[in-house]
Amino acid sequence: MKSWVIPYTDQPLEFWQSLEEQAGNHIEEVFFPMPQGGFASGRSRQAEVHLEEFLSQSSLPKAVLINPIVLPEPIAQIGPRVVQTLNDLYGKYGIKRVTITSLELARMIRKELPFFHITASCLMGISTAAQCVLLGQTVDALTPDTRLNHDLAGLKKLKAAFKG
Repeated sequence: MKSWVIPYTDQPLEFWQSLEEQAGNHIEEVFFPMPQGGFASGRSRQAEVHLEEFLSQSSLPKAVLINPIVLPEPIAQIGPRVVQTLNDLYGKYGIKRVTITSLELARMIRKELPFFHITASCLMGISTAAQCVLLGQTVDALTPDTRLNHDLAGLKKLKAAFKG
């Protein structure tokens, strides 16, 4: 059963190959910020020395992280560039997973790239069943608000309400 979602760290390919050999059947995806600073990820900038090698040669499933609460421009302006960049990553590396915080951006991605697997970030603050209903058919997976980490009853309500 795949159950781990792990962050990318700038390590040589051998590191990722070893990780895949040891635990690959448990890894759902490795998420990484948009390469070359294309769009904010909500995380501190990190080295990208080994990123190209990881993206092109590692067979671990990969997901692009575009999850800042505040983007540098309105979605109507930045969204088409995000979609184009995601499409380019799909064409070059076969990547078709993304984690986001904006429902409007998720809807744009779903419309233009319907084959993408979209995850709602914990930064979306999903903590109620009503929010799950609002997500509807737009996202495939969600990461609950971190305030629910120790709230089993709240997590069960989300699980019952979310159809992704």
